[in-house]
Amino acid sequence: MSYNILGINTSHNSSICVLSDGKIKFFLEEDRLSRRKFDNFPIELLMYISKKYHINQIAMGGLDFFPTINVIDEFYSESYLSKEGDYIIVSDQKLLYQKNNSEIPKIFSIPSLWEPILSKYFKNVPIIDFQSYHHKIHALTSFFNSGFKESYALIIDGTGSLSYNINKNIRFETESIFKCTYKDDLINPIFKSYREFIPFSDKKTYPSMARCYEIITYYLGFKDVEAGKTMGLSSYGKLNSKIPPLLINGKGNPEFFNPQTLETNLNVRGNEIKEKYKYLFENPETRNDIAFRIQYDCEILVEDMVKILIKKENPKNICCAGGFFLNCVNNYKLVKKFPQINFYFEPLAHDAGLSIGAAKTIHWLSKSKDTTIRPQKTLYYGPKYSKEELLRKIDKYLD
Repeated sequence: MSYNILGINTSHNSSICVLSDGKIKFFLEEDRLSRRKFDNFPIELLMYISKKYHINQIAMGGLDFFPTINVIDEFYSESYLSKEGDYIIVSDQKLLYQKNNSEIPKIFSIPSLWEPILSKYFKNVPIIDFQSYHHKIHALTSFFNSGFKESYALIIDGTGSLSYNINKNIRFETESIFKCTYKDDLINPIFKSYREFIPFSDKKTYPSMARCYEIITYYLGFKDVEAGKTMGLSSYGKLNSKIPPLLINGKGNPEFFNPQTLETNLNVRGNEIKEKYKYLFENPETRNDIAFRIQYDCEILVEDMVKILIKKENPKNICCAGGFFLNCVNNYKLVKKFPQINFYFEPLAHDAGLSIGAAKTIHWLSKSKDTTIRPQKTLYYGPKYSKEELLRKIDKYLD
């Protein structure tokens, strides 16, 4: 009988993946069933899967904003293994994986919201919570799907896992680089950058690169997760002397952006752009130029990241994931600029792909480190319909 792992993404574009003996059997985003775009609560998918598949194990991906439960201590958030060298740390408990023991424990800390839901549809199924490892699961999604034996993974998005720095200030991971191999360590951090909120301090912090792209997208009249519209609009724009550089040293330009607050860090819209520049969003021509400028500045910064990685690590392969890498204009320019690098741009670079990465990570851990390489060859993982079923649906709309 097949061993089925259910991967769940609990972030925006919520999704599920059924991994059967290491192969993707089923994958779908919740909005395909609920018809609510970017739906972030995969309840209809869970009901659907509970009737179709026997599930042996559950892996939770996504984002965890329950700091009293799952915010990781600074030391552990930077390390793959604990100081004792025996465990991968999830939440505040040493319960996920013992390095010298292939058996995975059955007790895990998960947000109370999910406990009754999952136990209702999947009774007595062990759950592994990766929600506090947002960027690592992005990296492993792209690595497992790439077909590479080893690779560096470049991850960029607007909001990764929440943690604290050494001064206990709140921060979200934004840009990360990992080295991935089919060896015991599997994934090791090379670089991490964060956006921070520093309460009760005179020190001002500014949004990250991808966060700036989200803010511009919002002020252009689109939703945060509709940054592709900003990318498209940028092709109609040009460099405009009225618009300053939007990024300085990898963060939002203080001349253009207001300092971050707790509210803007937590995705509640505030007053992110300085008043004197808001008029630029009212005129169609300058709107196009604003879109061009953020696209232009981001392309330069990502190119610089790749140059630094090449100089320090001399990689042959680079996997790219995180929502930013849905930006196909940026991706095309990287391929043209660095022909010596084998790039793999994860098609499911946004959070929907985390359900696949979470499931594949558990398979690797629990199946004696299965090193079988299974490159992604299709994205058609959803339900299959017979010709008769399709004709019945079509008949409903015929005169």
